[in-house]
Amino acid sequence: MTGAAIAQHFAAADAARGRGDMAATVRALEAVLAIDPNEARALNSLAMIVQRQGDSTRALDLLTRATIADPNAPQLWLNRALAEAQAGREEAQRASLTAALAVDAAFLPARLLRGALDEKAGNAADAFSDYALALALVPPGADLPAGLAPLFERAQAMIKAHNLALAERLDADLAAAGPLPGRFQRMVEVMTGRSQVYRSQPAVMDYPELPAIEYFDRALFPWFAELEAATAVIREEYQALAAADSDGAEPYVAYQPGEPVNQWAELNHNKRWGARFFMRDGVLRPEMAKACPRTTEIIERLPLFNLKGRGPAAFFSVLAPRTRIPPHTGATNMRAIVHLPLIVPPGCAFRVGGTTRPWIPGEAFAFDDTIEHEAWNDSDMPRAILIIDTWNPAIPPAEQALIAQLIAGIDAQRKAGKTWADM
Repeated sequence: MTGAAIAQHFAAADAARGRGDMAATVRALEAVLAIDPNEARALNSLAMIVQRQGDSTRALDLLTRATIADPNAPQLWLNRALAEAQAGREEAQRASLTAALAVDAAFLPARLLRGALDEKAGNAADAFSDYALALALVPPGADLPAGLAPLFERAQAMIKAHNLALAERLDADLAAAGPLPGRFQRMVEVMTGRSQVYRSQPAVMDYPELPAIEYFDRALFPWFAELEAATAVIREEYQALAAADSDGAEPYVAYQPGEPVNQWAELNHNKRWGARFFMRDGVLRPEMAKACPRTTEIIERLPLFNLKGRGPAAFFSVLAPRTRIPPHTGATNMRAIVHLPLIVPPGCAFRVGGTTRPWIPGEAFAFDDTIEHEAWNDSDMPRAILIIDTWNPAIPPAEQALIAQLIAGIDAQRKAGKTWADM
């Protein structure tokens, strides 16, 4: 009967609160406590009411009893901390916030409030620790309750100021060391919040134990010299092709109906990112070989990603004025993607992971497209580059042959009625 009576009083309290009758709400909650003085929900609800009525002393007493009754409820500890703050008891407030975090280390309000309390007290190291953990709890772009937004912004500001000061100090300390190794410099930038770590995220096939390298060392591609020497010839053939057939490019992004478009909605079946393929899935297109014979000859001499039915691809990539290619990742880290810039107006750039660089006409580079990358053309003219697939230089020829054998087996199974994701 006791449980039923308590339930009836809670129902009466909820009904009274719904019609705005606080006096009746208080009577119903007090009736609960007359039956069970340690009923944590009733203690907390009554405390919230009397606190709004200005009786902070009683509210704190009720919340203290509530946390004793149910010490594993982080919200009760938070409410007690807020009451202690109203009473000016900062040490007790901090203890209650710490108790809340002992129950739930990811309890964001307590983490932010304890950071703010430590910052106010001049405990910068403790505040930084709580703020950093708080920021890590919130995904980018997530909506926050209105009451937490100012605290979160304060945490962001402190972390940013700390990282800026740290960056200035480290830059000064390391200035005398001369040019720094690229990955060491990147580590410093990550530590100081100026960059972040980007991982390889193959969409289809992940070849294990390959290093996640944004831009590969040019020394791994000794044939770049031959390719770059042909820039003028390749550009000339591209320009002649574009002039003779200005509408001949096909949309690079072309999803089938019903497929998820995601970030590609603006470019799907849109020639703002156009492609003129010499090869696609390893198949040479005769019309391109005829239109651009010297470029075709150069491409066929290169060590391409020769995976029957899957690669290589080789094409002119044309990005229209005021067009951006959104951040994305490619199918497999078994490839390295090579860009040879041909026509690059000002305002064009390319980012792989945490490194952004311009395209320089005639200067080739290779990158791992399974690391998040994006491109943009902010100019009023088209940008044109030659893109080709080659093997990831960390995969030796013997393993390349095994991969080709594996893919042939997969495709044979597929023809027999089995399925496998397309690369």
